[in-house]
This record gives sequence, C-alpha cells and structure tokens, in this order.
Amino acid sequence: MLFVEFRFLLFLGVFFLIYWSFRSVRSRNLLIVIGSYAFYAVWDWRFLGLIFLSTAIDYICAIRIDESKNERVRRIWLILSLVVNLGILGFFKYFNFFGEQLDTLVSGFGGSLDFTTLNIILPVGISFYTLQTMSYTLDVFTRRSKPNRDPVTVAAYVAFFPQLVAGPILRAHTFMPQLETARKWIAVPVQACLLLFLIGFFKKTVLADNISVYVDAVFADPTGFTYLSVLGGLAGFTIQIYCDFSGYSDMAIAAAGLLGFRMNHNFYMPALVTNFSEYRRRWHISLTEWLRDYLYYPLGGGRRGRLRTYLNLFIVNVAAGIWHGAAWTFVAWGTFGGVAVVCHRLLHNFLAKRSIHIPFRGILGWLLTMYLLMVSNSLFRGEQISDSMAMVAISSGLLTPGSQSLALNPLVLVPPLLLAQWAFHRFGFAQKVEALSATSFAIFFGVAVALTYALQKSGVRDFYYFQF
Repeated sequence: MLFVEFRFLLFLGVFFLIYWSFRSVRSRNLLIVIGSYAFYAVWDWRFLGLIFLSTAIDYICAIRIDESKNERVRRIWLILSLVVNLGILGFFKYFNFFGEQLDTLVSGFGGSLDFTTLNIILPVGISFYTLQTMSYTLDVFTRRSKPNRDPVTVAAYVAFFPQLVAGPILRAHTFMPQLETARKWIAVPVQACLLLFLIGFFKKTVLADNISVYVDAVFADPTGFTYLSVLGGLAGFTIQIYCDFSGYSDMAIAAAGLLGFRMNHNFYMPALVTNFSEYRRRWHISLTEWLRDYLYYPLGGGRRGRLRTYLNLFIVNVAAGIWHGAAWTFVAWGTFGGVAVVCHRLLHNFLAKRSIHIPFRGILGWLLTMYLLMVSNSLFRGEQISDSMAMVAISSGLLTPGSQSLALNPLVLVPPLLLAQWAFHRFGFAQKVEALSATSFAIFFGVAVALTYALQKSGVRDFYYFQF
C-alpha cells in the first residue's frame, strides 16, 4: 500500500475519522496497533509475527532492565534484546550474502561448504523498525527513559504505520511520551500537514518517478552513453533518490501530524552543502543520529584523540553502508563515505591550523561535494561495482564514452531545482501557504493536486528505500 495510491489515501481518511472519534489515549493507541498491523499485512501478513516478536521481547527486556539493580543482570537483558533483534535482521537480510562469501572464500582454498542459498524474502521495513525497537531498550538501559508497562503503547511505538516501512526512525525517549499524552484535534496544524503531504507526493510521483526512466537507461548500459548522458544519469539518480526518500518522509511526517504526532524532519537541504561531512548530517537525519548516539558515542566519539575520532567516523559510515543492504556495493558506498568524511576533517584541520584562505571556497566546496556525492551514489545504485566504476571513469574523463544520448538529460533540471529549494526555504513559501484562509488554501490545494496529477507521466513505482 503505497502512500501515493488511492487505497492508502482512503485508508488514511477512514483511520483519521475513527481515530479522532475516540477520546481515551489507550483506545487511540489500540487503534494505531490494529491499523498499523493491517497496513503492514497488505505487504505480507506472514511477517507480522516478526514485528510482534520484536515488540514482545523488548517490552519484557526493558522492564527487566529497569527493575534490576544488578548491572550484570541489566546487561544480560540488554544483550538478549540486541541478539534477538539483530539475529532476526541478520538472518533475513544477510544470511545468504555472508554464506555465499564464506563459501567462495573456502572454495578459494580448495575446500567446500556446500552452501545452499535459501529462498529468503526480505520483510519490508525490517531495517527501520529493528533500529527503532532497539533504541527503546538502549534508552532504558542508559536511563534516558523509563519503560512503558502498557504493551499497547509499546506496540503502537514499534508499528506506527506512517513511518513503519521507511522511517523516519523514531526514538523511544521522544516519541513514547507523545503516545502517553492526550492529543486534541484543535491543536493539529491541518493545512501544514496537507501541504507537506502534497509536497512529498509531488517529489515522488512527478520528480523521482519521471526521472527514474532516464536514470535506469544509463545504469543499464553505462558504457553505451555519451559523457554528458552519463553525468546526467549520475545527477538524475541523485535527484531521484532525494525526491523519492524525502518525499516518503514528508508524507510520513504529514500523516503522523494529522493524528497529532510530531516527528522531526529527515532531510535538511542536503544539496546545498559545501562539504561531505555536512551532507551526511543533513541526509537521512534519523539514521545519522541513531548511529551517532548508539554507535559513534559508545565507541568513544571524539573524546579519545584525533586518530580514534577518524576511526570512529569511518566505522559509523561503513556500518551505514552495511545497514542499507547485503552487497559489496553498499560496503563500498559506506567505505567511500567514511574516507570522504575523514579526508574532509583532515583538510579542515590542515587549513584551520595554517589560516589558509581559498578564493571561492564555498563554490569550490559545493562542486567537489556534488561530484563526490554522485560518485557515492553510483556505488549505491549500481548492481555491480564494475558498472559504478565505469560510470565514474567516464564522468572523470578516464574512459571513452559511448554514442547514445538521453532524450531528456536530467542535468538540465539541476539549476532550477536547486534554485527552487533555496527560494522555498529562503522566502518561507510553506509558511505563507499555511497561513492562508481556509477558502484560499482549499483553492490553492485543489489546483496544486490537479497540476500534480497532470504532470505524472510514468507509472507509480515502489519507494526506493522499501528494499532496505
């Protein structure tokens, strides 16, 4: 059930009416659980048991962690939670990959494991809700939050349908209190939520899905296209993945907002940064902050010397790559990001110590960052590392390009889209629309919806991040 399908809009509308007709917090939370499980069952009802298992394990473990005064016992309950959650994720997402790599390694030494690839289906959203439920027990263990003894509330937190399958990743210490608090319809910013949903809908159906046709063509045969076409394919995928993923996040945040919940934005103008470190902080913010709080800081963060800081940054980026998928392309993507972030830190420290001034530093930094981003995205999108390397080689002038040209080169969209994003935030367009009278807003919204549907050309596709 995609957010851009009519059946989801119908589901959300019916859910919205029933939800606000209830008065008690627990009744609403119970409806969230039922509705979220029904929403997920449309994808594949067989995997509802995994969500229920993660919820039950972490509900029990969190209470036991809180009740115990013995640090060793508390740690045992935490380890149980982590082992179950990571075990489920590891089996469904990584079993075949690591089994095949181990079999290949043993075969290289003349042995054989007789490894059999299992027909494992990856449950939608498992990477997202696994991190989400793990954060609950981790927060209780670090005493950042207290356990909730109402299983309905915990289940609603884990399975909350607006962000269940592709985030933003919720955190227990910020979202659980909202589930415990009575919300009032009068406090819901309806116009702001509707506008944000429409913006996400437009990003997905008009920009991401239409551009994907040209991106797919280039990535299917990278050596067959001209230099500008390959560069356009790289730029096009950068636009596609941003509009697709941020579009989903916008719609998820808007849907949650209509139910009275507040979720933080998952992106903040990542295309307008001047270094790769800042880009990482502005892209998929909920994952970046999760890895920072639960991996980077426990590793020592930046408190154990410069070399250890660089190593920790590198580890976190590689972990982000592995989280995205079981393929060497994702490992390479994470490794590339780690190297880029560390190199930026080294360069920044070098220039700062010597007070070196570089003319047009902002422009040069943006150009270099965008090129590194496109190289990074070629690894993220490519089926094989060799295909990604071919695109990078062609775009860098190191490999002779082909002769095919794209009917529409996504490069032509880059300037207007960057200008539109800058102007949208600079002049507060959303705030101005949200402040319109109900009648004026209804007219604007109706025209915008009609225009959005008129601009849709290709068929609606799954959201890109559903595969993770």
